[in-house]
Amino acid sequence: MPIHASVGLNAANIRGDVILVQILLNDWRVRNSVAPIEVDGLVGPETIGAITAFQKKFMAISDGRVDPNGPTLRKLGQLHLEGILSGNFSSTVNRMSGVIRRPDPSMAARIFDLYLKALRQELS
Repeated sequence: MPIHASVGLNAANIRGDVILVQILLNDWRVRNSVAPIEVDGLVGPETIGAITAFQKKFMAISDGRVDPNGPTLRKLGQLHLEGILSGNFSSTVNRMSGVIRRPDPSMAARIFDLYLKALRQELS
């Protein structure tokens, strides 16, 4: 799953990148019975806490940051693809739908389009 710049603590936090990381974090969180975070494209204590918690579980270093082509992003992508292949992805999306903040009616569609674009790049 490609991101253009780092997401999290002391990072560039480009909105589209943040949304993608939030979706990936929520996919893992929901499938592991952890409450999802809000998908709003903004990095605050909730998103940094979710990144840090994920890193503490899977990484040698926990810095609250997801870097392009870094180990945290690779692990999030790996677990996400495993979730899709397991057949649980649609139920995960349904459970996450309530945390996607919609400042306008087309926000959910834009988030999903961004997600599909990233997924197509990953699978090609």
